Amino acid sequence: MATKQERLIVLGHLSSVLAHEIRNPLAGISAATQMLDGKMEGTDSRKKYIGMILKEIDRVNDIVKNLLDFSREGRAYMMQASVRGLIEGALEHFAEPFERTGIRVEAHHDERLPFVVCDSEHMGRVFRNLIANAVDAMPDGGTLTIRTTFDAIAQHVTVSIGDTGIGPQVEELGELFSPFYTTKTKGSGLGLPVALNFIEEHGGTIAAQRGMPRGLTMLVRWPVEPPRAEAAAAAGQASTPRTTQPGA
Repeated sequence: MATKQERLIVLGHLSSVLAHEIRNPLAGISAATQMLDGKMEGTDSRKKYIGMILKEIDRVNDIVKNLLDFSREGRAYMMQASVRGLIEGALEHFAEPFERTGIRVEAHHDERLPFVVCDSEHMGRVFRNLIANAVDAMPDGGTLTIRTTFDAIAQHVTVSIGDTGIGPQVEELGELFSPFYTTKTKGSGLGLPVALNFIEEHGGTIAAQRGMPRGLTMLVRWPVEPPRAEAAAAAGQASTPRTTQPGA
């Protein structure tokens, strides 16, 4: 019987193949739709349907990108970056849903935070995925709390992203990072697995902790200077996401 690791490798390969097979025809559909849109008068009532099609194409494109990210295609480009800058950049993507739902953001940053060596695009994606997960958990508003801390002895940075949503059930905690697992009607189930992949790429870990009395907090911890790519794969073996109960 195949091990879980072997199944994930096969799943990653299939995800890559599917993503490539979808990407090319999707690009053609997008180009044709935009061309059609350009030929219509501004007052044409059909333009709203063109807009709906383009919006759904963008959504499928996001799914394709998640599939490629999950299959770990491409390589990390490491450079110095500001942790606070990465977080603030990620928050900018959610200005509209914050205002629409009434979500309040509280950010508490450790003044000792150093610059870190990372792939800023990948780590930015990690924070966007985690924030998106928190926003989805608070459709009627709430508080998003972000804290950063620096362990000078271990030379590790920790970022916690917590929400005041309903939170997952105890039995759901262990499935949060499973590929394609989702409780959302429109979710792909790849946001958290992709975040995990990128964190392991940096030699780090993600822990999910249920809040008190509700909500969920994601704890991301990674070294200021991550191991080289070949060492990161080995480090990832010890970076399995864990789930903890309040007070654990």
